[in-house]
Amino acid sequence: MSDDVQIDGGLEPGSARNPAALLAERDLKIKDLTAELTTSRAELTISRLMIEKLQHQLAKNRTKTFGVSSESLDQLNLSLEAEEIGQAAAVALVVEAVDQEAPASAPRRKPLPDHLPRTEHVLSPGEACPSCGGDLKSLG
Repeated sequence: MSDDVQIDGGLEPGSARNPAALLAERDLKIKDLTAELTTSRAELTISRLMIEKLQHQLAKNRTKTFGVSSESLDQLNLSLEAEEIGQAAAVALVVEAVDQEAPASAPRRKPLPDHLPRTEHVLSPGEACPSCGGDLKSLG
């Protein structure tokens, strides 16, 4: 039996990765996939609402063109409108929840390792403008 063990996470034998970093990567990926799933579900709901709305408009146009065939058609139209209003409110809540779940300032990159040296360089543009010779002011 070999001393090198390959973990199911796709690591190569002999590679030393921090298990905490692997868990953090996995958790980040799970959050991204969950947000993507929620967005996809919201888009599916919106698409279904659009289909129902278009079916309702088609029914109205048929009634306008060919006349009212019975009173039940008007009641069907009213129930469709009430259903559309309820579903639109539900979609608004889902979209609002998705916006609140995704933090806008979450960094997409991993932080640099601590062992790398940090150097800060401050660049000075000079005392005067090279074109006109006027004084320069600091910005920020």
